[in-house]
Amino acid sequence: MRMATERPGRRLHERARQLVGRALGRSHADRGIGRVSAILILVAVLCTGVTSYVYLNQLVIRDWSEILESERERRAQQLILPMRTQIQMVNALSARNHTAQAMRVYQAGETGAAERTQALLTLQLTAGNLVGVGGLRAVELQSLQGDRIASAAHLPELPTLNVPLAQSRNVLYWDNGFFLRVRSEIVGEDGAAGALIADLELPDAVEALTLTNRLGETGEVGLCGLNGHRKVCLPSRFKREGSVSTVASPATLPSDRALLGGRGTEQVTDYRGHATYSSFQPLEGYGLALIVKMDVAELLAPVRQQVQVGLPLLIFLALAGAAVMRLQLRPLTAELVDARRRADAEVASRTVAEAEIRLANRRLQIVSDNASFLIAFVDPQFVFRFANRAHVEWFGRPIDDIVGRPMEELVGAAMFQDYRQAMALAQATHVPQQVLREMLREVTTRFVEVTFVAQFDGDRNLEGFCISARDATETVLREKTLLLAARRDPLTGLCNRTSFDERLEQALLLRTAASAPLAVAYLDIDHFKQVNDNFGHDVGDELLKLVASRIGAALRHSDTVARLGGDEFGIILPDLAAADDVYTVVAHILESLRQPFFIEAHQIRVSASIGFTIASLGDTRESLVSRSDRALYQVKRSGRNGVFGLSAERTVEFL
Repeated sequence: MRMATERPGRRLHERARQLVGRALGRSHADRGIGRVSAILILVAVLCTGVTSYVYLNQLVIRDWSEILESERERRAQQLILPMRTQIQMVNALSARNHTAQAMRVYQAGETGAAERTQALLTLQLTAGNLVGVGGLRAVELQSLQGDRIASAAHLPELPTLNVPLAQSRNVLYWDNGFFLRVRSEIVGEDGAAGALIADLELPDAVEALTLTNRLGETGEVGLCGLNGHRKVCLPSRFKREGSVSTVASPATLPSDRALLGGRGTEQVTDYRGHATYSSFQPLEGYGLALIVKMDVAELLAPVRQQVQVGLPLLIFLALAGAAVMRLQLRPLTAELVDARRRADAEVASRTVAEAEIRLANRRLQIVSDNASFLIAFVDPQFVFRFANRAHVEWFGRPIDDIVGRPMEELVGAAMFQDYRQAMALAQATHVPQQVLREMLREVTTRFVEVTFVAQFDGDRNLEGFCISARDATETVLREKTLLLAARRDPLTGLCNRTSFDERLEQALLLRTAASAPLAVAYLDIDHFKQVNDNFGHDVGDELLKLVASRIGAALRHSDTVARLGGDEFGIILPDLAAADDVYTVVAHILESLRQPFFIEAHQIRVSASIGFTIASLGDTRESLVSRSDRALYQVKRSGRNGVFGLSAERTVEFL
């Protein structure tokens, strides 16, 4: 029974040895080659796997570090540019001389009640226009002592999440959105007259801090600053309520290091206790810290998944390769040697060709990089395949960040649609197409002329488009200046007769039966010739400038005043609340002109005659001008220094 039991076991053992012998070779030498090959392949695969894992980790970390730094720089510009633009806009608004003059008149102790009332009205209208037309959230005009004189809307009390900007009296704060409180001195010819305080919304800042689609599920953008001894962090993706704390010493968080002037990208543990790669920098000149970060676990997750899937497969392939190697080793040796020789020859030939291509590309890059205008090539799918160094200056991106990207991503959707139509036309007609676009560069408006040339291969298949772009700002501005000069009075800077007629035609085209009343007035300075005769033409010219200024100050932003020639002025009053409002406006103009003018130590008093008419349906420019002229003539016949209105039904009203 024991012999019968042992024989099947021996036969099974012998059968296994035969199978192993067939797989690794029947001879001792063959089996040795098989075992060594299996061990070597297994060790090589394991070493390669470990090395690849380490290398891939480093590669992913390096690539994401560059992405985070690029995102940090881009978002820093998204924050800085709107703030800089809004601050410059408020400074420009506060530099208006008539505002400073009104502030001084209101604060002057010796000023009469009527003048103070008029100055206060001017300041209140200015504040209202800045909110209604200028797009500001709230405006307040303060005296030199800090007292409020005029305001529009309401300046809210600063919330807890507010950060004073460095080297200024401006404040960035969060109130269900980012807002900037700008304080600008109102300075006139005689120095400081008060201050303009304005609140402006910063929608671009919200996008810069909340749009994290390129940063994965754990990406976050943070913005912090110092308010006294406190560190204020504004709301972000995971810290939606913001936070107020103290700066850690020594600095451990990226925000603390950035507020102390540090910048960089490194692995740190954030406020949630997560291991992150954080890229941080200070916003110089603003006292703010910007942080862009992403969890390390999410960065390295793709690599770990690939290793988990690929490592068992590599081990299996290593074992299978060891078995196959023995079976194919001898016949393949000669073939491998021959293949190696052919490969070496092919590599050598390819190396020479690639060297020639690199040299040609290098020469092309050198030539294009020394051009002052943009040179680029996009493929039929509108993806950049070549760009010269001028793109770095224009777009603030490295060339490697431009090549390989779609044109729409670089220039924006609206501009891309214009460019795409031009490229389609260039492809259809085989004629270069040009597009002139207005764009913002470094907070200034520039005009760019872009030329598209379609490129075809020998079979007339589209290969792509050659693009060149040059700065055409000087040419466009020169043309605009000439066009503006043709429509402006050179003495007063007002519209001339040509521009007056164009605006009146446009106002009539926009009128309907339900439109608000439209009035047209003609104004003459009474006895203006005597001013020229008594004081000289220089004084007369200066008087015309001051008259133009007073008329303009009495009108709304939507009204038009033009110098039609000599001492004659034309006025267009659209969108009146009621027809009777024209009496109030012309009476206010007439009263302002009766105040004395002081020119070169001369006190000059003048009066004016005003004739006006109110438009009816069916009126033309000629009919309105004719009635206004007849009404002005009637005032002169009645002794001047008055107002006369003439309606379409030829009834007459006198004021």
